[in-house]
Amino acid sequence: MNHRILLIGIILFACNEGSVKQQIKSKSNVYKDTLQLESSIKQEIESVDKNDTTIWGVKIAVRNNNIQSIINAFKDMDIERISQFVSYPLERILPIPKINNEIEFQKRFYQIFDPYLIDPIKKSTLEDWLEDDYGIWLFFIEEDNSWNRLYQLNHHGLIEDIWPTSSREKEYRAELIEKEKMTLHHSLKEYETPFVKIKTDDYLVRIDQLEGEKYRYASWKIGEKESSRPDLIITNGEEITGNGGLQIVFHNKEFSYYITHNFVGARYTPEYSLTVKKGEDLIFIQGGVSNHDNSFENLEQIEKDLKSFSQNSGLSAKKLLDKFNTKSELHENDQVTKKLKTIKTKYNITEYELFKGLVRINKQVLSH
Repeated sequence: MNHRILLIGIILFACNEGSVKQQIKSKSNVYKDTLQLESSIKQEIESVDKNDTTIWGVKIAVRNNNIQSIINAFKDMDIERISQFVSYPLERILPIPKINNEIEFQKRFYQIFDPYLIDPIKKSTLEDWLEDDYGIWLFFIEEDNSWNRLYQLNHHGLIEDIWPTSSREKEYRAELIEKEKMTLHHSLKEYETPFVKIKTDDYLVRIDQLEGEKYRYASWKIGEKESSRPDLIITNGEEITGNGGLQIVFHNKEFSYYITHNFVGARYTPEYSLTVKKGEDLIFIQGGVSNHDNSFENLEQIEKDLKSFSQNSGLSAKKLLDKFNTKSELHENDQVTKKLKTIKTKYNITEYELFKGLVRINKQVLSH
């Protein structure tokens, strides 16, 4: 709208300047110029309307078409069709594994979805989906008039998150938690829910939620297993929000340990970071990969393969990062890119996770 106003202002200014310089113009010419001006403005408005986009740079027609397709697919209960309108990987609450592709989505559909989730989307219209900076939302109004989030779509109108957990998923999660407890050191078996696991360059860190909204910190040197005795356990963690992320702080005598989830950050910002302070003095800070990431379980081997490829190809990690575009996607089709894609496929990770692996290797090289 602003650029249309500016266009009108420029044209009117030009016309006004011309009228001052050429006052001998006849009224018929002025009328003709006015018609041309109106025609030009109309064409400009039509051009803008045809290419209308949201403030997030997405064509409104594309977004609306995706949302309507999701609604129609649920009405028809066409699971294969629904799976095509999902942004993968689709996160599930830990320790339930994320859904990485359409096939996994179709297999687990009835574990995730129940009537509480299905019926509202069938009955929804485009006007029921509300958009903000974080995405597009569908809410459900409960009997007490409270609002409950059901779905979060990205700005393109693809399913990015499903908030409630169905009864089947709750049962599945409880089973997974009990299985996981059997693999832990006996000092860690008592907790309410697992929160996150992080691997930094030097440490494996596990955070669990305890009763009373407290958190427990347990850490090992990297390479050790969770079945072994932790090097450190702290049970007084408290959650702090703000500054573009979530932070949990633990205090152990004069030392403080901060686990930060960086929701907002630059392209090279790690997903998580571990910061240790003594009083106000910084001891160290290390970026980390969490078990939300597909590369978590095989992190050491992935980095080993990337380092080996870097050495064999004669290309530094920094040079390999040039194979990715600004969206952290591989955008070339040469032999180097094909080899990187082979590593991606081998470990079932995304191109972004592969990109982050090279970022970590590059930082390790710079720090030595």
